[in-house]
Amino acid sequence: MNPLGRFLYKALLTTGVILLLFLPLSASAGSDLQEICSAFHEELKIIPHDSLVIRAGLVSGPFEGEKVPGCKVIFKSREALMGNSENLPSFEAEEGSKLHREGWRINEQDRADGAGSGSYVIEKDTTLCIVSWDQHAWIDETGKSGQSAFIDMKIRCMNAPSSK
Repeated sequence: MNPLGRFLYKALLTTGVILLLFLPLSASAGSDLQEICSAFHEELKIIPHDSLVIRAGLVSGPFEGEKVPGCKVIFKSREALMGNSENLPSFEAEEGSKLHREGWRINEQDRADGAGSGSYVIEKDTTLCIVSWDQHAWIDETGKSGQSAFIDMKIRCMNAPSSK
């Protein structure tokens, strides 16, 4: 999302008067978001896991400390069940992928990747999904690397201005 889009989105969330203008749209928007989260849930359901939940309601928004209406999918597994985090499906909407064909695009400006974790944003029309995963990794004081046996993925979807 570009800086102007972020500003307008934040203004909409913090200005009750403007938000009231959009209330009639929220019921249908919520069901659309639920369908989107259900599709991610279905993709993750086939991966061996300890826990896989889908929730609708307030989710952490794209700005620190804010809560916005949306839905989320939370996946938890272990290496012993599924191998390493490379076995998680990619939801990066790469060209040629199912998500890309459905109109999803990755926002290259909102991507972070580190040792054992990563997050990225995919967008379609006025929907934004923040995908994050982690399998913590570290280097100890002797220089030896280690990696957690626990693998988590969280997908949060919400209404947001289009980056187009």
